Amino acid sequence: MRIPVFLLKDAEDDIYDIYTFAATSNSQERADKLFKSLRETCESLADFPLKGHVPPELERVAVFEYREVRCANYRIIYKVHNESLFIHCVLDSRRNIQEILHKRLLR
Repeated sequence: MRIPVFLLKDAEDDIYDIYTFAATSNSQERADKLFKSLRETCESLADFPLKGHVPPELERVAVFEYREVRCANYRIIYKVHNESLFIHCVLDSRRNIQEILHKRLLR
């Protein structure tokens, strides 16, 4: 069953920042490929919303309602709620993810 996928404002900002960084530090072509890959991964969640796993940083603090999938060096953090999927963050896995997740998701 296909469910709707929604990008929250924070996730949109994350993707914009990732794209901008990739375009300025690498090339426009590489940024476009990365954007396409991120978009396709997000869209694939409509068909397989539970394919991800609970982020270990959240599991350690007994928060199990969020899941993540990876795309290249990025972690897409999302939540399924009322037969819809909400993408909360798209984060570089090389960053301090625990601090960011606590700040954004456990406010």
